[in-house]
Amino acid sequence: MPNTALRSVVALFFAGFIAYAYNNAFMVLSPLYVIEIGGTVVDVGVQGSVFMAAAIVLRFFSGPLADRCGTQLVMVLGLSAFAVSGFLMAYCGQVWQFIALRCIQAAGLAAYFPCATAAVAALAPGDKTGFYLGLYRLVSSASLLFGPTLALALVEASGYRSSFICMGLCAGLAGCAVLSISSKRSRLYAEIDAGRQGKNALQGKDEQRQSDRNLVPRILKKAIMQSPLLIGEVLGATFIAALGYGLLFGFAAPYIGSVQPDINSGLYFTLIGVGGLVANPLAGWLSDRTSRTRILAILFVCMGAGIASLGFMSYGRVVLFVSGLLMGFGYFGSMTTVLAIVAARVADEARTSVLSLQQNSIDLGIACASGGFGLAIAAVGDVTAIFMFQGVIAVLLGLATLLLPHARHGVM
Repeated sequence: MPNTALRSVVALFFAGFIAYAYNNAFMVLSPLYVIEIGGTVVDVGVQGSVFMAAAIVLRFFSGPLADRCGTQLVMVLGLSAFAVSGFLMAYCGQVWQFIALRCIQAAGLAAYFPCATAAVAALAPGDKTGFYLGLYRLVSSASLLFGPTLALALVEASGYRSSFICMGLCAGLAGCAVLSISSKRSRLYAEIDAGRQGKNALQGKDEQRQSDRNLVPRILKKAIMQSPLLIGEVLGATFIAALGYGLLFGFAAPYIGSVQPDINSGLYFTLIGVGGLVANPLAGWLSDRTSRTRILAILFVCMGAGIASLGFMSYGRVVLFVSGLLMGFGYFGSMTTVLAIVAARVADEARTSVLSLQQNSIDLGIACASGGFGLAIAAVGDVTAIFMFQGVIAVLLGLATLLLPHARHGVM
């Protein structure tokens, strides 16, 4: 890899670590701060739902915009939204103000993360795309280990205002790192420019403006129509994996505390992060060498086994370690493999749009898990049965995926 490209990758990884740490920290701090400024439990739920809904809607525009204008500009805009919202939250004292600022953060979430993944895929050597994506996902897993812990320590030491300002400064630093990246605009944008230069002057600026207005839906439609079966497999696998992830992050901690009160429930999520640290580079490396569908199937089996085994928590803390490591290995590894599939099979001019849809599937899966599994647990009255049910579903889907022709024949 040339030195310029290597410096760009390092800058992307640095910015990615800060961005993921920022987002993970706010996922932990936001509910606490809402209560701090006088909000209720309902307000806590509202701010989380508004944040996620806004990010999902905005990704339908940020992905195609990046495919038109290039990922660097959109990433900088996203990190700027992170920085501005962090600074403003330091002086926010009412719940409605905080919810409004969470919408600005949602714009940052929608703009930055799919673009950063597409940029890593574009900079990676052709035969090592999966490996580089795995390393990038490793950065995201590492941020989960540090971001929330450091943010909570800063709040305890000097309060929320200092913590928010510090995170805003870090987001600004990440934006400077992204500005240092050598990037090029997408092939689609170059084709659009060339087409415009060749237009007859009599068509005028009105038609160009109409073309601009139609560009976003056109790119999004092209991304879906290009390979509908592939997009369906990618989004479906992402949604099912996110359901399991949302189930555990929503209900595992109180369940562990009730079954094994002597165990710190936070240890379980640390183990999930450790499993991800191992899985991300390994899954990326393997995806460059063998069938990605086969790898995805095996990782789904691991993830399902991790979820189902949590139902046996009453047998001791060894179950905690097995479940957490298997879940982290399966979930994070499967997400890396999905990204490798997109990078390998989706054309450059539509890649960021597809990655935006994939990220939406994650958020939608987590949101559905929170509400759907909550109702299921209330109806069944036994969270253990829900863990086992979702785990078995993931295992069966993984085994079924192994029967697909491209998994058996070692392609895709």
